[in-house]
Amino acid sequence: MTSPVLHQPVHLDGLRPITFQHPSDRAILSKLEAFPILPDIVGKALDVYKEQLEIALISSSFHVTEKSLPKIYEVYRLACNTLCVNNPPPLYLTHNPAYDAYTMGVDQAFIVVSSGMADDFNDDELLYILGHELGHFLCKHIKYKTFLFLLAGNTVTSLPGIAKIMANVTFAPLLYLWSRRSEFSCDRAGLLACQSLETAHRVNLRLSGCSKRIFDQLSPNALLDQTNEFRKRVSKNWISHFFATANQLYSTHPRTIERSVELQDWITEGWYDEIVKGTPQSRTKLAEIFSGDPQTIELTLILTRSISTICVQEFQLPQETVMPIIRKILYEQGTLKETPLEKILRIELVIEKINSNTVHYTLVFLINKQGTAVRQKFNFPMPENWDDAPSSVRNEFVKKNENTFVQLLYSV
Repeated sequence: MTSPVLHQPVHLDGLRPITFQHPSDRAILSKLEAFPILPDIVGKALDVYKEQLEIALISSSFHVTEKSLPKIYEVYRLACNTLCVNNPPPLYLTHNPAYDAYTMGVDQAFIVVSSGMADDFNDDELLYILGHELGHFLCKHIKYKTFLFLLAGNTVTSLPGIAKIMANVTFAPLLYLWSRRSEFSCDRAGLLACQSLETAHRVNLRLSGCSKRIFDQLSPNALLDQTNEFRKRVSKNWISHFFATANQLYSTHPRTIERSVELQDWITEGWYDEIVKGTPQSRTKLAEIFSGDPQTIELTLILTRSISTICVQEFQLPQETVMPIIRKILYEQGTLKETPLEKILRIELVIEKINSNTVHYTLVFLINKQGTAVRQKFNFPMPENWDDAPSSVRNEFVKKNENTFVQLLYSV
């Protein structure tokens, strides 16, 4: 490691993982858990290879403790303390010049960091990496992450039931999609651990394949410029792009720029500041916001992003102005009065059941334009398969026994 931690992060007393876990991570994880016989088969597969995993770890990696490697352990201790991890998993250092870190396990989780990272990353950057890996532990990703690790090595494919599950056209893409979304959750945990967006972006740049020769020349601002360019290219269909799986079907990690966009949006919406600048009591209240049905929480997130994108384009305002305002009206029943968006009089989400398999979503705005209330419609890019609709949406259709219903999102 090249330099000590530059600053002491704020201890996030009262932090609960649900406050930083990405809604899509939780939503997809709930679908996986509901998949017929899947938890049972995954559990059996992990039991079979549990001893092999543990022996491989103990025999080829070095256990990091306060006595064995005190400097690295101190960074780990700081990450654990900041994220309120009272029972941290063991940390191991493995001889590998590549930049790699992972968390897995069966009965006991463990974190492994490569020697390449320990050699070339400074303590702030390592703090982000360890916070990210602790995110996997805190969000209970270990079971499926370990299963994916075994799957990637073709270790479990011969076990009974595995081939049948992997041949299912729904399960395999869903598992890999969940893996990518889980990384968004852990990027947030890494940021909360190091509390430096510059450090988070610098780590992403390094992990994206940047040459070690130019590490000292890396500018996180350059990544932000590239992130903004990416956003412009996909701004009109960003949510559709977010849901697309074809171009990354069997990737376990999202692309670097997507990770930067997602992390930046989370900050811009104000969630990061609420956690870091909050109190134990406010962090507990924040957790209550996300404690509902995971698919409904995911829908609210996508509504926030979609409405913000529409407002940025319609009113020619910067995202950092729009996103916190929209977040407050959707999560906290705030008002648009005396804000740059006060011309918006009403926002509705119209949900139509086209047939037994298809649901269509439309956002409807009522906007004051020169004294006249003008109605505007925008397509809302959510998956339209009936099975993908949040349970709250499906229950509403059953209760009303109609093919269309309107969800009022905002009204003056």
